[in-house]
Amino acid sequence: MGEFEFTLILEDQREVTDELENRIYKKCDDCTISSRAGVVYVAFCRESKDLNSAILSAIRQICEVGSKVRRVDLCNLVTQSEIAKRAGLTRQAISLYVSGKRNGGFPSPVCNLHDDHEPLWSWCDVAHWLSENDLVSSKVLDEAFTVDIINTHLDSMFQRATKPELTRKITESLDEECESCS
Repeated sequence: MGEFEFTLILEDQREVTDELENRIYKKCDDCTISSRAGVVYVAFCRESKDLNSAILSAIRQICEVGSKVRRVDLCNLVTQSEIAKRAGLTRQAISLYVSGKRNGGFPSPVCNLHDDHEPLWSWCDVAHWLSENDLVSSKVLDEAFTVDIINTHLDSMFQRATKPELTRKITESLDEECESCS
């Protein structure tokens, strides 16, 4: 058993009310409810066998009290500074990896490649590379993928609920296009 800290963003709440707090605290005694910028979020410190079990049990409990979880608040898109922080490395070391001056093959950024925007990398891509180069543990890699897979599924559920026909149409078209690439 380990202790895992994570935050769930609620989909259907704009403010913390006494009624919401009472419902959640009756089910979950290992969390704190807060709001910021019109978004309600629930921060957990949960004991569990792994991060996946911790997050899924918290999502289930939030659903049981009549709320919906929009996503886990851990962004998969990261800057060089965030990569350094998550990996426990210096920004200079990450800069050397990104530039190819140390160890080759660092993943390419996935967005913000134009204008004055700072490039962003997929944390899963970076965690995979860091793990392969023995710079982070396999646990860091597993946790990166766990959060990303959960958020991908939650995003997909939200899209299907919000725009079901468009989601179906695009998914079917994308499936056909991707089959031709295999």
